[in-house]
Amino acid sequence: MVYASSKSSRYAISEVSSPAWLAAIERIIETFWVGALWAVGYLAAPVLFAGLDNHALAGQLAGAMFTRVGWLSLLTAAMLLVLQWRRGDLQRWRTGLIVAMLALIVIGEYWLRPQMASAMPADFGRLHGIAQGVYLVVSLLGLVLIAAPRR
Repeated sequence: MVYASSKSSRYAISEVSSPAWLAAIERIIETFWVGALWAVGYLAAPVLFAGLDNHALAGQLAGAMFTRVGWLSLLTAAMLLVLQWRRGDLQRWRTGLIVAMLALIVIGEYWLRPQMASAMPADFGRLHGIAQGVYLVVSLLGLVLIAAPRR
């Protein structure tokens, strides 16, 4: 507690500790990242395919959203890792979880999606199924990231 004084009175100014403030920012970034993953993957993309008669257009629009979520994932994962390092709190399991999520997003976005774009119809279904499985795992890891207790 820091005290400041004025001519008329003395009053307490509570300090916000830097690690606590950074932890709050970290939690907000995690929530934003995982919320975006869920909103695009489980709300927006299904609505596009259900609402548009042109499934090629729905796929293009969903693909554009997934690309944006991929970029957002790169940015937010980097921010989270820097914040953890800055706070001196590189918890092994949290860091591993963030790195695993990021690796799976990179696999889905930069390895599977290009293959899906050039795949023949028979291969597309298989690749799409793999991509959906990868995205589900990322979504579940995100749930753990948000819901797991902090120390």
